[in-house]
Amino acid sequence: MTSKFKQKTIPVRVSTMDAELSFSISSKTTGQELFDLVCRTIGLRETWYFGLQYSDNKGFINWLCPKKKIVEQDLPQSFPVQLMFLVKFYPEKIEDLIQDITQHLFFLQVKQSIINMDIECSAEAAVLLASYAIQAHFGDFDRTVYKLGAVFAPEDLLPKRVLEQYNMTPAMWEERIVIYWRDHVGFPREDAELHYLKLAQDLEMYGINYFQIRDRKNIDHWLGVDAHGIHLYDIDKKLTPTYSFGWNSIQTVTISDKKFTVKFVEKIDDMKEYVFFTSKLKINNLIWELCKGNHELYDQRRKPESMEIQQMKTHANEEKARRLQQLEFDKKSRDRILEEKRDLEQKLTLLQQRLAQMEEEISTAYDALSRSEETVELLGDKNRQYEQEISLLNSKSKEALSLVEKIQQENILLRIKVANGERLAIGIFEECEQRGQLIEKLRQENDKLRKNSEAERQRRLQSDPSLLSPLPPFETPLTDNLTLEMEREREDYIQKSNNLKERLENLRSNIEVLKVEDSSLLGEEVDEIQSGTTMARVAFFEEL
Repeated sequence: MTSKFKQKTIPVRVSTMDAELSFSISSKTTGQELFDLVCRTIGLRETWYFGLQYSDNKGFINWLCPKKKIVEQDLPQSFPVQLMFLVKFYPEKIEDLIQDITQHLFFLQVKQSIINMDIECSAEAAVLLASYAIQAHFGDFDRTVYKLGAVFAPEDLLPKRVLEQYNMTPAMWEERIVIYWRDHVGFPREDAELHYLKLAQDLEMYGINYFQIRDRKNIDHWLGVDAHGIHLYDIDKKLTPTYSFGWNSIQTVTISDKKFTVKFVEKIDDMKEYVFFTSKLKINNLIWELCKGNHELYDQRRKPESMEIQQMKTHANEEKARRLQQLEFDKKSRDRILEEKRDLEQKLTLLQQRLAQMEEEISTAYDALSRSEETVELLGDKNRQYEQEISLLNSKSKEALSLVEKIQQENILLRIKVANGERLAIGIFEECEQRGQLIEKLRQENDKLRKNSEAERQRRLQSDPSLLSPLPPFETPLTDNLTLEMEREREDYIQKSNNLKERLENLRSNIEVLKVEDSSLLGEEVDEIQSGTTMARVAFFEEL
């Protein structure tokens, strides 16, 4: 003990598995008083499982003695005084724990012991335990929130030996943990921690404090102390004990310096006692303290429960019933929320589908608009082409109108010429008829002269028979020539008349196509021709 501990108040820092507590204590404060202060602060009533642990100046682990003053114990000579509030004794069954805070502290310490490899476990058990730890910490698995590598790190949940045992990446370990995590939906934190502890208590090294000893034959062994008794292990086999001595078979345990003696109620393998030796007296004292505490708890569990225990269990049951009701309410609320969430997801899906459809429609509309713009450009080009064509057509139309006008004028002239030709033809026909009549009259006169000449010849023959010699026929050269000429002229006129009729008919049919409604102008021009001279008519006929 140094002069530092002679001051009136001493700063102390107590570390639990999930909190840091700071106190200022008196120099007269005992270990039990500080321990009770910590238990009241965290709300712990099952105090008999826990203790205050510290490391002395030489690094040796000790438990704070409840009856001694703190300043009288071999604590480190530094401020604040560092202490650990840890589990010192384990129950025979994890179900014996009553308070949730007790269970929570056990869970945190056992989990840390497994990760630190103070408790060995297989890879399969480590993965399952990690899934319960994740459920206790994060709650139910939610695929909408969970992202690989963003929620937890496998190296913080699995022992290093397990990680090195298999050639697997952290992502592969995480995927295996998540597979089990999905099966724990609906477990509250207390239930997840309880399942973790139930699984952990089946591990061979759970709840055992190991010490290296040497027997009378100078052979090294491991000695294990837990809630069930004292176990003896070979130095290279820490999982399976060679001997196990239950607390009901142990009568007394005594220490004498480095010697430790365990006396049995009855002989075990012809042994009335088992004697071993440790390297230090402190180790013997620590073993004896653990044996004493575990044996007392063993006897206490076999006695009728005290009023305090009964009250604690009643309160715990009420708290558990309330928690179950709350869980049921939370479950219904969660189911309702899940139903609403599913409805919202369905609506969201429909909205997303509708959005996708609208986006597709918008895309289609944009495409159509783009095509429309292209069409507008094409139509603009075509419109310009049409305008050019219209302009060309207008020019052609003007040309056509001028041509039609010219054709109409030519048509009028042609009709005039046709009318004049018809008049000339009529005149020619009349002249031909007159000449025909003249020729007919001349023929009649010629016939009459022939008859008169024949009668004269007959009369002469009768008066002068010597004139019986044949007389040449009566010939009128002039008349015959005239007759022939008139016949030829008549035939020419007839042929010309027929040709003229055919030409006039052809011309009339062609003119009917080009016929226009402007008859007044045609009539005027025709009248002009009709009122003209014979020479004009002859000239027009020659043109035809």
